[in-house]
Amino acid sequence: MMISAFYWIALTCCCQIISGNEPVIVHTNLGDIQGYQTDMARVFYGITFAQPPVDTLRWQPPVPIGKWAPQVLNATTPAPACPQSPSCTPSIICPTV
Repeated sequence: MMISAFYWIALTCCCQIISGNEPVIVHTNLGDIQGYQTDMARVFYGITFAQPPVDTLRWQPPVPIGKWAPQVLNATTPAPACPQSPSCTPSIICPTV
């Protein structure tokens, strides 16, 4: 009987570990956002706060983003990083600091 209880507790713990991060949806004025819950925090990646600064918006104050409702914004994975130029290799033209 004691062994059976031990296996039941072990199985329950394994299921909690395997389940991983729990999805969570928050409701905002712009629409719903889906993130996930960890042991320490609720995580939301890549939430856009303004329209991209292109064309006439270049060098202007940020323009608020419109609503994405009725769709749910998926914020469970990080957005792509900004492109970066490769670092300069040491040479006479580009000495190290």
